[in-house]
Amino acid sequence: MKYKAVIFDLDGTLLYTLGDIALALNMVLTELDMPTHPEEAYMKFVGHGLMETLKRACPEQCSEEILEKGYLRVIEEYSKNPVIGTKPYEGISQLLDSLIDKGIKIAILSNKEDKLVKYIAEKLLSTWHFLTIQGILPDVPPKPDPFAVNQIIKDMNVEFSEAIFVGDSGVDMKTAANSGLLGVGVTWGYRDIVELTEAGAGIVIDKPEDLVRILGE
Repeated sequence: MKYKAVIFDLDGTLLYTLGDIALALNMVLTELDMPTHPEEAYMKFVGHGLMETLKRACPEQCSEEILEKGYLRVIEEYSKNPVIGTKPYEGISQLLDSLIDKGIKIAILSNKEDKLVKYIAEKLLSTWHFLTIQGILPDVPPKPDPFAVNQIIKDMNVEFSEAIFVGDSGVDMKTAANSGLLGVGVTWGYRDIVELTEAGAGIVIDKPEDLVRILGE
C-alpha cells in the first residue's frame, strides 16, 4: 500500500461543527451590540482559529479592544457547549474503522484552539486512536505553515510520500502543498470545489468512502 498515514483537518472534514460555532459567536456579537449572522454564513468565516472567525464576523469598525474582549467571551461560551449539534459527517465512522483495520496511521491537525480540539475529539472521536490530535499552540505557526505537519510526520515514522492531508478548505490544501503531501479536498465541508482546486488539491472527493479507494490504489 502506497499510503501509510492520513492527517485530517477537523472542522468541516471529520465533524460538522458550524452550528455550535455560530451559536457562540452570535451570542457574543449580540453582547457587543453587533449584527449576527445565519449559520451558513460562518462557512466562509471559519478555518483560521476563533479570533479570525470573530474578525470576519465583526463589522469593519470593530476595534482591537473589542476583538480581544470578544475573543475571550467566544472561547468561554464555545467551551461551555462545543458538542451540542456537532457530529461526525455521514460515513466518517466507517472510514475511520476502515483505516484502523488497514493499519493506516491517523492524526488530526486543526486551526481551532488546541484545548477545544482535544476536548471535542475526546467527546466524539475517542473510539479511534489518533497518534496526534493538535490545534493551535503557542509558538507553533498555524496551517498552512508546514511546521506542525512536519512534526506529525516525524512522530508517525513515515515518509512524506506515504502520507496525505485531508481537508475541506484552501488552507488545508495549501498546508498539504507546503508540506510536500498529497492534498485530498472534501466537498462535504465548508468550502467549495473551486477553492479546493485553486489551492492545489491533488484529488477531490465527494464521499468519505472515496478515500478508502484512494488509499487502496
